[in-house]
Amino acid sequence: NITILIRGNKSYNLNGGDHAICRQVAFFGQQRFADFFAWAANPLISEYKGKRVVAGRVCSLWYLLSTTQTRISLCAEGNAPVELNVTLPKNNSGGG
Repeated sequence: NITILIRGNKSYNLNGGDHAICRQVAFFGQQRFADFFAWAANPLISEYKGKRVVAGRVCSLWYLLSTTQTRISLCAEGNAPVELNVTLPKNNSGGG
């Protein structure tokens, strides 16, 4: 299980499992670990949408503000991510 987010010249890989880690893979230079969910704490690029319940846990819902059709939301309980949702645009080119 792996989740990949590419923004600008940075790629973030999140490996799943019981001890998930996030690693920022720079296209140039050294690789380093990064906070995959830091965008939710930045009011310039995120919007708070209120509370919701996921698997019985009450969490805060955040949306990443984006100019693309990809929609990313994060529901977090304090500093612990509960649910990450990435919605990709439908491919209308007929290729898949």
